[in-house]
Amino acid sequence: MEGWKRRIQPLTMGDYDSSKLLRALKSVGYKGPVLLLTLGLQKAAADHHQTSFKRFQEMVDALDED
Repeated sequence: MEGWKRRIQPLTMGDYDSSKLLRALKSVGYKGPVLLLTLGLQKAAADHHQTSFKRFQEMVDALDED
């Protein structure tokens, strides 16, 4: 579990650009679910879900503008 603390982060943290993944999913016509994981995060899951979902929605909205 120790190594996952740096790997799984809220969408508002870290240096991985998740919008690249969403763009790739859109390019192949993927319409299924996308999960936001909270495994191993320091704060309560509800806190992460709220901020990450807001960021996720911003990324989806940006894709719709393209």
